[in-house]
Amino acid sequence: MKTCSFRNAKPSLYSHHGIFSIHEPKSLYGLKPCEQVTCRFCFPIQDVLIRGRQSQPVVQFSSAQKHRFVNGYEAILNCPVTCTAKNIIYALTCPCGQFDYIGYTSLTLDEQLKYHREHGNRIIHEFILGSVNSSRMRQHTKSQEELTADNMLLYKHSARCSYAIQMFLDCNPQYWCFVPMSTMEAETQNLRSDLSSVYTAFDDQEASTYMTDLPPLPSENHTFSVHQRSKQIQLLKDKHECLKPNLHLDLYNATIIAVMPEGYTELFYRLIEALFITHAQTKLNTLGHLDGMIVENNNSNDINARIVDDRRGNWCQDLVRRPPM
Repeated sequence: MKTCSFRNAKPSLYSHHGIFSIHEPKSLYGLKPCEQVTCRFCFPIQDVLIRGRQSQPVVQFSSAQKHRFVNGYEAILNCPVTCTAKNIIYALTCPCGQFDYIGYTSLTLDEQLKYHREHGNRIIHEFILGSVNSSRMRQHTKSQEELTADNMLLYKHSARCSYAIQMFLDCNPQYWCFVPMSTMEAETQNLRSDLSSVYTAFDDQEASTYMTDLPPLPSENHTFSVHQRSKQIQLLKDKHECLKPNLHLDLYNATIIAVMPEGYTELFYRLIEALFITHAQTKLNTLGHLDGMIVENNNSNDINARIVDDRRGNWCQDLVRRPPM
């Protein structure tokens, strides 16, 4: 794409660099704000529940755009662009900073991130409540789009990443009662609680069914306090409407890494996308690696080896229960 000349970009051949550069090429073009008042990047939503996003914008604008991936590979923007550009290749980075993802879309970045917001938040919701309980609350069969998203490494990682889950819980504090405590912390809370007012809830058969279908505890050193159990029953049985995630939350940092010329085939766009995926060695792309690093959707051992850190899936170990705002 260094030889392309479109959208006010000048091809590198004009400056005698050729396709291959002896010296590191400079960033000549920027990702600039569109400054439309309806743009969520230029004018972020001032939602008091979206903690952590007020000081950490989803998109970082720059007059000389260069994106550095986790493996050190750098992508230099190939033409001047604003956040409303379509037909783009974009990158997402998990808030943990250790995993990234590349995608192509004919839509704008905001339109594409709506898809990622919906499924990313939905899958964390299902991970915390359990698939069976989530299915009861949904009361409809999953669409093919949802089933496809369920198998994407991007979302599988988010549902196990303590950084992403912390962001989700900061924006959705009603889910905290489903986050296991250390055994010592739960015992301390039990001593401070009026247990006589909560034990009666466990006699309900429907409530017992909900409790049985919660996900297994992440380790033998974690459990739920009696107060948490009582709150779980209340929310699952009587207040399903409270257990809907805040779909304004962007779980990933995003940027545009290339703008594609129009009028080419889908295969051409996917090939360029695959070249970026291969060079950046993105761990959250299930497919697209031209070097043969393809992950089968049903290979759970390989998936877990790539997306779970050294805490062996103990996703709730480092979460911080922040005071309510």
